[in-house]
Amino acid sequence: MGFPIDRRVRRLTVVSVGLAWWSVVMTCVIYFALGELIVDPGSGNRWGVLAAASSALVVAVASIPLVDDRAARLVEVAVRRALLRRIYGADTLVARSELPAAGRLVSAATDGADKIAALRGGFVATIIGAVTTPLVVLVVIGLTIGWRVAGLLFVLLLLAPPVVGGLQRLFQRSSDRHRERSRRLAAEFLDALRGLRTVSLYGRVDDHAAHLAAASESQRRSVMRLLLGNQAILFVTDVVVYGGLVGAATATAVHLGSTGQLDAPRAVALVLLAVLLTKPLDHIGQFFYIGMTGVAAEKEVAGLLPAEPAQKSAPEGASARSGAVSCGVIDVDFAYPDREPTLIDFTLQVGAGEIVALTGPSGAGKSTVLAMLAGDLVPDRGRVEFGGAPAHGRAHVAIVHQQTHLFAGTIADNLRLARPDASEAELWTALRGARLADEIAALPRRLDTEVGEFGTALSGGQAQRLSLARALLRDAPVLILDEATSHVDPRSEELIAETIASLAGRKTVVLATHSPRLAALAHRAVDIGSTSRHPTESVIDDVEMNRETETIRRVRR
Repeated sequence: MGFPIDRRVRRLTVVSVGLAWWSVVMTCVIYFALGELIVDPGSGNRWGVLAAASSALVVAVASIPLVDDRAARLVEVAVRRALLRRIYGADTLVARSELPAAGRLVSAATDGADKIAALRGGFVATIIGAVTTPLVVLVVIGLTIGWRVAGLLFVLLLLAPPVVGGLQRLFQRSSDRHRERSRRLAAEFLDALRGLRTVSLYGRVDDHAAHLAAASESQRRSVMRLLLGNQAILFVTDVVVYGGLVGAATATAVHLGSTGQLDAPRAVALVLLAVLLTKPLDHIGQFFYIGMTGVAAEKEVAGLLPAEPAQKSAPEGASARSGAVSCGVIDVDFAYPDREPTLIDFTLQVGAGEIVALTGPSGAGKSTVLAMLAGDLVPDRGRVEFGGAPAHGRAHVAIVHQQTHLFAGTIADNLRLARPDASEAELWTALRGARLADEIAALPRRLDTEVGEFGTALSGGQAQRLSLARALLRDAPVLILDEATSHVDPRSEELIAETIASLAGRKTVVLATHSPRLAALAHRAVDIGSTSRHPTESVIDDVEMNRETETIRRVRR
């Protein structure tokens, strides 16, 4: 299987099977005692044996569900942790682009995890116990009644697996189709919720709802067909296997009893023991539903997990703080899958405390360079350096993207995504650095203000400055801004520019921008041409930068 199963689950499975065997032995003792009591009710010592065996059986039967439930919980946790590691392990843009659809992941982590837990947690132990029960019973029959009788029943028992196997093959395709429909329907419902606003804007809510209703009805019919087939299989199996075993045991008991080869108590016990030989039949219905759907869910989850461990991200809290560091990409080549190379033998070196602006046409490679510095992309050739040594950007970089993402929750929640342990005073410091503190302080709930889904309770400029405050709160030595002002109003652009100007010398800032205002703040502007082979640089002298900074401050006042 593609995910690890806790060693404790295997131990619990062994315990569950052992309890099942113990319950079978106690049941055999009860049947022999009943056989003697039916023939001679006055046999007082048999009543004591019956009471003791019944008590032991009750303890074993009551313990099995507790053990299986514990194992199922451990399996469910293991499956969900494996899926989370798959998601969190995708720490580059390419790796994230290869992640399955969100609906598929949610379906696997909920419905799929439940089915795998039911399969691996309790059902495997139950099936092992049920399949081995006839062997235990045959040994008891051989020791107490005769090995010839046990051998006859064993031959009849061998006919059961081919019958069950043939029915399983007939049911496999139906089970797979049911699982595929369930997965697809779950993904469609999730996508419908995520795209509800778009569907509403285009006036297609009724059509979309009708489509989902039709898909739900189709799935309901699929479930009914699955259950109908399950019941038909149970009926055929009962007639063939149950009737054959119990009928043969009854006929043998009558024949041996009539010829004097078997006394009446053991003849009665033989008929009762034959019922135990059919114990696997009690679980065939579960096998076709829990077993087949569980195996299908296992395949689904295994297909979502990587064949090899994903590249590890920087450890939590590894952000280097206090002061700026140099950074750069050295002699790098990079090409996106199935596309022409974006960067060829490209080098960019940024000094500690320097502000560098990347300019050039869209598609030239500005965002690609920033993604390499941030650790979102790994170059095909070359290296990424921080402080003059190769390093991963996760430990050194805070980034503000063109389209910021805010999570449903409060302003404080979104800020603490960068530093969960940040105090309230540190949150306000970050907001002041992003020129947002006054606006947040004016809100009735201040830091406890809900930002809404995707930050819809804030203006675009406020949302972008909140993202900037979050990056400042992380206090990484390198700040990256990828077209951070392309979707904000002029006033917000002015405030963001003021923040960048205040960071000169204290942080290393690398930004991609088409904004003349932001480009004017840089010590250097690097023009990345369409080939990204030989970028050109222009130095913006301190006088020009100071003039722009002073203009921003004057307008601000």
